[in-house]
Amino acid sequence: MQYFIADKNNPDYLLKELNKNEFDNLKCYHSAFLKFSNIYGCYKNFKVSEQKLKDFLENQKFENSLDNLFYEMRYLFSANILLGRIFIDNVKSFVRQLNLKGLNTDIKSYEKRDELKMMKLLRDYSQHFSSPFDNLKQEVSFTEDTCRLEIYTSKKELSRNKNKNQRNDIFLNSLKNDVIPLTDYFYRWCETLDEIIEKCKLHFLNFTSPQLKILISQYFSIKNYNNGKVTLNYPSYIKKVKNGIKTSFGFIAHDQTDENYRFDRDTLEYLFENLSK
Repeated sequence: MQYFIADKNNPDYLLKELNKNEFDNLKCYHSAFLKFSNIYGCYKNFKVSEQKLKDFLENQKFENSLDNLFYEMRYLFSANILLGRIFIDNVKSFVRQLNLKGLNTDIKSYEKRDELKMMKLLRDYSQHFSSPFDNLKQEVSFTEDTCRLEIYTSKKELSRNKNKNQRNDIFLNSLKNDVIPLTDYFYRWCETLDEIIEKCKLHFLNFTSPQLKILISQYFSIKNYNNGKVTLNYPSYIKKVKNGIKTSFGFIAHDQTDENYRFDRDTLEYLFENLSK
């Protein structure tokens, strides 16, 4: 048997050879890596929805009628809340699966922030009463020929979902005004989720052994040295093969072994920033 690192775009292109111990160490790490890759994927989905909602709120042309904007806003904001809460719930699962006690403490601290309480309140409301948004206003910038939008809900509207969750009720009762602007909550929510993924990264890197960090730095760099020349590849797989045949371009796998493990390239480069240099 032979053991290799394989390319992202062509898994049969075997870039570098591993020894059995290196392969086994990376194989054992793979299941934990997938757990982080999952939450990072959830986070990236959230960031797509964040950017769409920001573009919608900040770069509108003035409209005499807000009806069309209102329905689009409800869709974009609801999607953002849902994707953000999916990320939070997956982070909690990630913490439990890897038993990251320090990260668990951090997440509990983040959940005390008003922006997370508000988005949970809105998400839980929407599970029973559709979207909770009941008003939309335009703030016109004549110099830039654009307008910014402000989204509103109300305590009266949100009270329709009372007595379903004690924490939601406590937070709702703490709000002083009946009319609740939501745009500021949205921006703070986005910043907090950015902080949370960075905390997850920090704790996961602490979870990763120094030996594994060295292996990843050594074998997953985009720079590949072959016959004295530097080529750029994107190592993403570890593979066990029966017959790795070497060509002038590198090793090519010709057997049909099923034992290969994919390390998502975007996740690798987020965790180990030196890999893309």
